[in-house]
Amino acid sequence: MVGISDISGKETCIASDSSKMSPVVEKSNLRKSLPSLATLNSSEECSGTSISSSSIESMKDMKSKTEVGSDTEFLAFRMHYLIVHIAIMLADGLQGTHLYVLYEGYGYSVASLYCLGFVSAALASPFTGPLVDKIGRRRAAILYCLLEMSINTLEQYSNIYGLIASRVVGGITTNLLFTVFESWLVTEHRKRNFPEEKLEIILRDSVIGSNSSAIVSGFIAHHLADYLGPVGPFQGAVGFTTLALLLVFRWEENYGSNGVDDEEKSMTTYMKDAFNTIMSDSKIFRIGLIQGLTEGALQTFIFLWSPTMVHFVRNMDTGSCAAEGWIVNSRIGPLLEFVRYYGMDSNGEPAYGLIFGSFMAAGVLGGLFEPTFR
Repeated sequence: MVGISDISGKETCIASDSSKMSPVVEKSNLRKSLPSLATLNSSEECSGTSISSSSIESMKDMKSKTEVGSDTEFLAFRMHYLIVHIAIMLADGLQGTHLYVLYEGYGYSVASLYCLGFVSAALASPFTGPLVDKIGRRRAAILYCLLEMSINTLEQYSNIYGLIASRVVGGITTNLLFTVFESWLVTEHRKRNFPEEKLEIILRDSVIGSNSSAIVSGFIAHHLADYLGPVGPFQGAVGFTTLALLLVFRWEENYGSNGVDDEEKSMTTYMKDAFNTIMSDSKIFRIGLIQGLTEGALQTFIFLWSPTMVHFVRNMDTGSCAAEGWIVNSRIGPLLEFVRYYGMDSNGEPAYGLIFGSFMAAGVLGGLFEPTFR
């Protein structure tokens, strides 16, 4: 006899001799065995479904954790870059508030020193981009910080050779400022495989930070000049640049291109390519010409606003009949008193820092309203 278990777990005894097994018993046992197989298959399917569901849930959890980790990494990257950017912009703004006053106090030709910086920037600009791409953006950023600290230190001493060197180097650092940091940001962002739309967030924050830093730097310069004299803003610039330098040391290096062809290009080749590109498309030439003329008008204003304010303040007298050709009456008098109170520092000189900050605030408002009047 052989024992066969059915679905209920009970044993049924049948004859071992198949010849003696009746067809009815055989069919009955087969029918009893079929539900067992179906039940087994069903349990296997349920088990498989359960495993698949748990795997999906596990994958979802891992994806969620990965996204959270990516967002955290991006936030750290974003904040680190913005701190460096704001520190650099604050230092750059501090240099522009009292430069004219400082040179005039030293007794040197302000116009000549101004022009020297622009000539240096013009001569160095064609070579700056290719050199930065070759030596690396991180090294170029470190070089920028070191040079800026040096020239802002030289500005604090009445030495003509030191001032000439500071203006020449200042022209080079101006080119570095507008090429190094943003190019490092774009390359590093893509190198870390952050979403492309998040790059727009950092660039937007950079613009906001630049505008805010320009305004704030004017107020900082005003107070530093009150306590430390005209060299105070330059001392503050050294401090902010030092902060930026310490943070830039933590950056990873990246380059403009890893291609063999680009690495073998010489400066002459770069210059020829740039010249051919400009000459092959007149639109590029016209854009460059428009940009140059616009910058020329802006730099003329930057050069003249400080002596203009000095001339206005020193000749301002509400008790006289005229102040630089303005008829002083009941309407203009309160305005002059307002300027005298808020537009002058404790030494009776124009509050260059506050005026500079007001200029920057006006520029921000113009940028906000520009889409409306376009």
